Amino acid sequence: MRNLFLSLAIFSLPTFCSAQMPEPETLPHQGEVIFSDEFEDLGGSHLLMASVVRHEEKVSSDLHVYQYLVNGNNPVLEWDIQDFGGNLCDVVLVEESIQMLDLNSDGFKEVSFLYQQRCDGLDPYVTKQMVISKSKKYAVRGKLAVEDGAQLEKNFDPAFDGASPAFRSFANMEWDEFVQNGSPASTKALYEEGHGWAILAHKDLLTSGGTTFSLLDQTGKLPPMPEKVRSALTTAADVNVIPGQDAMLILSLAQGALVYEPKTGTATSLLTFLGDTEALSTLAWSPSSKQVAFSALNQAQYPEKTKIFVLKLDGLKLISKEKYDAPVMYMAASNWVVYPVEFEGEQALKYEQKARDGEEAEIHTLKLK
Repeated sequence: MRNLFLSLAIFSLPTFCSAQMPEPETLPHQGEVIFSDEFEDLGGSHLLMASVVRHEEKVSSDLHVYQYLVNGNNPVLEWDIQDFGGNLCDVVLVEESIQMLDLNSDGFKEVSFLYQQRCDGLDPYVTKQMVISKSKKYAVRGKLAVEDGAQLEKNFDPAFDGASPAFRSFANMEWDEFVQNGSPASTKALYEEGHGWAILAHKDLLTSGGTTFSLLDQTGKLPPMPEKVRSALTTAADVNVIPGQDAMLILSLAQGALVYEPKTGTATSLLTFLGDTEALSTLAWSPSSKQVAFSALNQAQYPEKTKIFVLKLDGLKLISKEKYDAPVMYMAASNWVVYPVEFEGEQALKYEQKARDGEEAEIHTLKLK
């Protein structure tokens, strides 16, 4: 089974007082609209759309992709991409590759998609993986064999050299996934860039299972790291940058809660779990960032309840740890799953409780010591 990655970065975005989103067909474009989607970021409300112009006489088609800023009654074109098919050539957008993600955690979302020029015959498919950030365009260009999709050529635009390493790493992995599987069937995101490193998270859209994260340096490569850190990353339920610190907290069944400082290579264990622990939730930070909480499922030891752990930190040092019983697990697809918890101030946690999928969840508050 392919590795899965969870936990995309979550950002608090402002609410924009904008006009109702217009119908894509009413905005300036060429040809037939084949895709449209809306998204918001710190720049405002945006409409992404793609259209195709078909030429019957040439038996070909052209592709147009547009992004409009829609913060008022007069939508503004932010950028567009056009690619034209020659005789007997169609420019084909791979719609499942379209994503809007904040790759470098600056509050502005990048748009990513892949398309190909497919010509009649055995000529290789000219393929482009695009990343557009604040109207600036970055592309991986190459050629794939028609018969088996094997990579024949792959080139990165020089523009990547002056951009966040998140862009190059993301585009590279999207390209490789497409070459390997014929479809970019996963979502990936770089988040929480630190001082010279970033965490890579990957969520598979087609299957479900374990969780893995990767650590990248400024060049988008995997840096050397202790084996227990590598083990923790490949079995992680969640990985966060510790607020205000040049270090990360890795929550892993194999290695427990582990603090890792990439610059020094120092790994410090905060706690470990019993060997029959089955599942962990994602991490939740208190408003002061001095406490972090998560839930752990161990039916063998605690058949009726789930353990909620609360760790108090002073920088990277563990001050204390508390455990609480709470029913934050539920049955889904014949497996027990744990809900994440959420801080309400510094002295309370909010969590959901339900028995099985399809049942309404109840919201509870847990007072902390």
